[in-house]
Amino acid sequence: MAELHLFLHFYSAKNERECDLAGALSEPIPIEFDRVMDRFNQLPGGYCEPDGAWGWNTADQLTRTGGTMQAFGEQVMCVETWGQIAARDWSRLLELFGLTMDTAVVQLVEQGTFVSAEAFAKQLS
Repeated sequence: MAELHLFLHFYSAKNERECDLAGALSEPIPIEFDRVMDRFNQLPGGYCEPDGAWGWNTADQLTRTGGTMQAFGEQVMCVETWGQIAARDWSRLLELFGLTMDTAVVQLVEQGTFVSAEAFAKQLS
């Protein structure tokens, strides 16, 4: 399983303009920081600290990922992620941050590109 380094963004179709990805990605993720902290701290193998650092290791160690949440006020703006994630855990990770396959955009840091969450899920398989 390859190491990953990516950012998760919320894709807002209501702000989409032709050739304006920045406008479509300008809204915060629709979940409060404290709610994400609670979700991770209740997750077996998960933790989240008040500074936004988080991690999740599944019992079988197929998913070993962590990162940081970038927040503005109480809203999560984007999420940086690194480590490894099993294909079966991808949707669950998105859900922890209040995202879905339809609302998440994945910024692949090493490749310098953006892909849909669904396209990234196919890469994990």
